[in-house]
Amino acid sequence: MIQRFRRLFIFISSTSLLFVLATIMTAVIGVSVIQTNRQVDSIMDILVQHDGQLDHREATQAAKKSLGSNSTAINILQYRYFTIFYNKSGSVKNVDLTNSPSLTSEDATYLAKLVKKDKNTSGTIDSDNAIYAYRIIKKSDGTREIIFLDKTTLNNATLAISKIGLCIAVIGWALFTVVLILFSKRAIRPIITAEKRQKQFITNAGHELKTPLAIISANNEMAEMLDGESEWTKNNKQQISRLTRLINNLINLARLDEDPEFDFQKIDASANVQRAVDSFKPLVENEDKQFNYQISKGIQLVVDENYFYELCNILLDNAVKYCDPHGTITVVLKKEGRNATLEIANTYAAGKGVDYSRFFDRFYRDNEAHTTKGQSGFGIGLSMARNLVTIFNGRINVTYRKDQIVFVTKFKLAR
Repeated sequence: MIQRFRRLFIFISSTSLLFVLATIMTAVIGVSVIQTNRQVDSIMDILVQHDGQLDHREATQAAKKSLGSNSTAINILQYRYFTIFYNKSGSVKNVDLTNSPSLTSEDATYLAKLVKKDKNTSGTIDSDNAIYAYRIIKKSDGTREIIFLDKTTLNNATLAISKIGLCIAVIGWALFTVVLILFSKRAIRPIITAEKRQKQFITNAGHELKTPLAIISANNEMAEMLDGESEWTKNNKQQISRLTRLINNLINLARLDEDPEFDFQKIDASANVQRAVDSFKPLVENEDKQFNYQISKGIQLVVDENYFYELCNILLDNAVKYCDPHGTITVVLKKEGRNATLEIANTYAAGKGVDYSRFFDRFYRDNEAHTTKGQSGFGIGLSMARNLVTIFNGRINVTYRKDQIVFVTKFKLAR
């Protein structure tokens, strides 16, 4: 149990950090993209205001006005941009490649044709590993201009920041996880110590209590031999038996929590369920109750056979103990896809409105749904059952339907 708690602690802590880092990285990348788009829009606005043609003086004035008093012409002229002018008839009048000397007129007009096909007045277009933002300006005299701004450098800078940030986040998360694994045992040491002391106390107290119980039992038997059985000696015998079962259950539960060694192997689950059912048949018949069972043959699971049989006994004992007088106990074992489903139900007509999820709590005793006149229990067996199912990588839940309390357990089929 401690190891499971430690793994859960590592998983939750590591996952939480991963979520925080992912959130931060998403925010950083988002802000970078927004800033890049704003910068592109600002440069494009300046270019549109000057018809895509800027000299050094105009670039300086525009930079100080739009980008800040500390900006210079370099803040605009460092970017590659070009402009294509069209006459009224739609023919290319001029191609200004002053600030994009590496680009040819043919390449520029080709990009303009692609933009015209999109029928958008602004947007982004990719070409030859380059990314261009564009604006189409329609003049009052019927002419047009298309201004292109190469935003490849800005996009690459944003991508570089994202990659670096992602690498730092992954490395940081990996280092945190490693450190957490190395020091997690020290972090949960107080819990481990408290858990061990609790288990040790239960085990020691259980063994210590067995001795006086044995003496009381012997004295009670001696009293019956001398004076015969009476109401008092009979009651003493019942309480001694009850305390003995309680002590044994507590010791078994403590041992189960100590992660005992399990012999996991492929077993015939159908045969084990049938064996458990056969062992309860006399008890069910003696209490004048009905026993219905449908056990599919050949269902195999990878579990510890002894503990799986114990699990079946716990669930059957619970069903028999809390079944209505002259009621019905139903056992179904079947395949459902890649899983095996074990359902054990008992009739209980007055079970509506009960919080059945608490049945797995240790020492839980509900006055109505989990207590039947003449029966006694401690609320330990179902807790042990849940622990076993968890160890077997299965799932167990309890529901109430058609006047029945139904325990449904699912396991993965053996391959």
